[in-house]
Amino acid sequence: MHFGAASVKAQAKAADLSELDKTVEAELESTKTPGAAVVVVVGDKMVYAKGFGTTSVEGGSPVTPDTLFRIGSTTKMFTAAAFTVLAGQGKAKFDAKVSSYVPGLPAKIGALTPHQLMSQSSGLRDMNAAVNSDDDSALALNVAGWKDDAFFSEPDTIYSYSSANFWLTGLIVEKLHGKPYSDSMNELLFQPLGMKRSFMRPREAMTYPLALGHNRQGNVKL
Repeated sequence: MHFGAASVKAQAKAADLSELDKTVEAELESTKTPGAAVVVVVGDKMVYAKGFGTTSVEGGSPVTPDTLFRIGSTTKMFTAAAFTVLAGQGKAKFDAKVSSYVPGLPAKIGALTPHQLMSQSSGLRDMNAAVNSDDDSALALNVAGWKDDAFFSEPDTIYSYSSANFWLTGLIVEKLHGKPYSDSMNELLFQPLGMKRSFMRPREAMTYPLALGHNRQGNVKL
């Protein structure tokens, strides 16, 4: 739905945001979350933007609407979008064999299709990364160590969430665009969409106000 300028103002005025601050603060307290940034968009206009809490449980800096946050597995959607851009350019097909883009894989893995990977129906098990590094080579090194025991079921038999599906999709994007994954995502997605402060490399993100990642383990309250 499209809103004209007058309509946007009316929508913003009609929206009751008076209790939003209290709601966010209560949520942070109940979940023991150090901080968050909240944005409300009406139509194509931002009508509310505010930071709450701090960037770290150890003190940190106050969160503002400009604070960067790690998005974790939301990266999967961006990876799929980048592949779709390549498909729209005629450089990729959803039903092609993965081996046509990434040579040297075990036969069973190479026979998978990007569609199976991105629909989480490949049968690949969820696994920990064998190589934990911010280096551009890490993505290919992780995939290179896979064998047929990377599967827990036959393809197209069950939906099962697996990060490995999108590691391989990311490698396909890297191979097709001819640049490291981080650069490929920037050129295929972030730059065209005007996302000037979105990064895949932690060292780049750290040059801006950045919230630290936090985990909650057992009964430990952050």
